[in-house]
Amino acid sequence: MIERRIALGFIHSRKFINKTLSKFDKEYIEVGNLAIIISWCVDYYKANGKSPRHDLVFEFGKWVERSRDPDQVVLVEDLMYSLLDERMPADIPYLIDETLKYFDKKRLLILGKRITDSAKR
Repeated sequence: MIERRIALGFIHSRKFINKTLSKFDKEYIEVGNLAIIISWCVDYYKANGKSPRHDLVFEFGKWVERSRDPDQVVLVEDLMYSLLDERMPADIPYLIDETLKYFDKKRLLILGKRITDSAKR
């Protein structure tokens, strides 16, 4: 799944974030729990200039303090640890290219939906 690979890029690769962040919008990520994790990575990168890697656990801890849904906490925690245990895809330039294509596609789909919704009013 492309969104999972995108999350891996945000977690593990500063180069990936450098090349994709300007095109990223949280709205492009359909899997809500992945969107949460990626948003932590973006915040971490903006504050520290690098990908979070295992510091993601600290971002999770901050989020847990604000979360009101214990079931979601368990799901996000499981997803986070599975992503931390997973290796970054070897071909980062290819992942960057695929991610940028995905973001462009999502941007156009969202724009099209907004235009259609606006025309219905």
